[in-house]
Amino acid sequence: MLTKNAERVLCSLLREYVHLRGSNGMREAELRGQLRGFREALVLTKQLTEGRFQEMFAAAHLEVLGMTASVSASSLGVSVHQLDASDWDKFDTPTFVRRGHVDSVC
Repeated sequence: MLTKNAERVLCSLLREYVHLRGSNGMREAELRGQLRGFREALVLTKQLTEGRFQEMFAAAHLEVLGMTASVSASSLGVSVHQLDASDWDKFDTPTFVRRGHVDSVC
């Protein structure tokens, strides 16, 4: 359905967005806007369906992060977007130490 060039550009934008997602930086906001506009234009011209966009997003998420969005969110227990900087500090400590299993290393 999509032209090869449009699909290539959309996939590239999706990969970059997934990589920056949750950073709350200027580039993330810029990419979010570009993706929204690009998606709306492709849907309007009937070159893309919402289902196909979701498939492409899931593929980009899997490619960049090595896991699906649902696995990523469930492994943290909360949505990545709900975490702030102080929440991420706990991941600096290894899991076995956080959980009190210091003796069970190797």
